[in-house]
Amino acid sequence: MSFNIYALIHPYGTPEFDVSFVRPEGLELFWSNYEVAKDEPSWRDFAIQAVSRQNNMKRVTVLTRNDSLSCIDIMTWLDRYGEVVEVPKKNRDEHSIWSGAWTFMVKLRLLGKTVTHIPSVTFLGRDRIQIFYQGQPKLCHRCGSPTHFSANCAVQKCALCGEIGHLAASCAEIRCHLCGDFGHPFSRCPHSFANAVNVPAGGSREANSTGAGAGRSEGSKRRLPN
Repeated sequence: MSFNIYALIHPYGTPEFDVSFVRPEGLELFWSNYEVAKDEPSWRDFAIQAVSRQNNMKRVTVLTRNDSLSCIDIMTWLDRYGEVVEVPKKNRDEHSIWSGAWTFMVKLRLLGKTVTHIPSVTFLGRDRIQIFYQGQPKLCHRCGSPTHFSANCAVQKCALCGEIGHLAASCAEIRCHLCGDFGHPFSRCPHSFANAVNVPAGGSREANSTGAGAGRSEGSKRRLPN
C-alpha cells in the first residue's frame, strides 16, 4: 500500500502521524482496510481522525449493448450503491446518435468513513453492463481483490446467487441482479420497470410515473430524459 502514500509526517515531540495519499482512492482503501483491522492489537492504541472529506459525488457512465434496457432499471440497480441526484443523460455523438451509454450523477453511500463503490461490471438479466467513473477502484470482477483481475482469479463465484465457493451448476439459490434479493430472477423482480407497470384487467398499460414508467415502488416517480 506504500505506493499510494504521498507523505508521512511525524511532528517532533508528538505522538501524531499525518498521512497524505496520492489519490482519493488511496484514502478510501485505507479506511476500508482500517475497518477490518481496527480491533487488532497493533491498532488498539491508535485514534484515527479524518482531516479531509471524501468526494462521494461521482459522474457515472453506464454502457450497455441493449438499447431497450430500461433506464429505470439501471437507476434502481444504482440505488443499491447510492442516490441518483440528477436526471440521467444519454451520451450522444456529434451527429446526435446515441452511443448506448448513459451518464448518471450519483452520490455514493458512505458506510462509516468508507465509500460504497459501484462494481465495474454487472448483469441485469442477460444484459452485461459496464460502469466507469473517476476514482473507481480497479478490482477483480469475481472476488473483489485489488491484487489481480478476473482472468487470473482462481475463486469460484456462482452466476445465480453471486456467492463465493461454488458454481451455478451446483447452486439451489437464485439472486436477483436488480434488487439483490434471493428467490426470484431479474425477469420476475417486483422492482423492475416491466413488472412495475400497471396492467388493468381491460387492457392497456399505464405507467406509475407520468409518461416515463415506474420507479422502485408503486406510486414512486422518476424524471427521465427524452
